[in-house]
Amino acid sequence: MQRVMVFIDFENFNIALINYYFNTLQKATPRLDYRKMPHELIKELPVVGYVVKTIVCAPKPDDFLMSIDSKKNTYNWINGLKNMDYFSVIEGEHIARPVGLYERI
Repeated sequence: MQRVMVFIDFENFNIALINYYFNTLQKATPRLDYRKMPHELIKELPVVGYVVKTIVCAPKPDDFLMSIDSKKNTYNWINGLKNMDYFSVIEGEHIARPVGLYERI
C-alpha cells in the first residue's frame, strides 16, 4: 500500500470548480467535503494507497479584502481546516492592488 499526500491549490481549484459547474453544466456549485475529498481522489489512482497528509495552499486576504464578507468567511473556513487531523494549510498573500491609477509608459 502506497502512502499518498494530496496538495490542493485552493484558489485555482475553487475557480475551476465554479467555472465547470456554472459555465459547463449550468448548475450551482456543490459544497465539497474537504475531509473526504483526498480519500475520494486517491481511489482514482492506479495504485492502492492511503492519505498520510493533505496540504491546502490558500491566500490570506489583506485588510481591504477582509472587509468583503465572502472573502472573510472563506478565510475563516480555511483556518478551520488547520484543526483537522492530517491537514496543513500553507498561507500565501492575496493583496488588492488599485486599478487605473497608473498610465502606460
